[in-house]
Amino acid sequence: MIFLTPLNTFAYKLEDFDNDWNYTSGANRIAKYTNVDPGRYTFHIKAANMDGVWNETGLSVSVVIRPPFWKTLVLFVRIYTPYCYNNIHY
Repeated sequence: MIFLTPLNTFAYKLEDFDNDWNYTSGANRIAKYTNVDPGRYTFHIKAANMDGVWNETGLSVSVVIRPPFWKTLVLFVRIYTPYCYNNIHY
């Protein structure tokens, strides 16, 4: 005999990015985010057991998204500073 057990259900959200919870089945335990602005976020996840009872406390993780290197001040200074020195006329 083979017993197929139903999978738990999960919900996740990225605070200050998602307005509502994203619900997914236990077969799809992946959260993907694109186009997230640099900053500090909190990722929340909660789960429901096979009876549909939710753990409303859940877990959370702090996440820091850094800007891409081409949008950093360091790169701007390295590119712009030589241009300024080369264009000074005495």
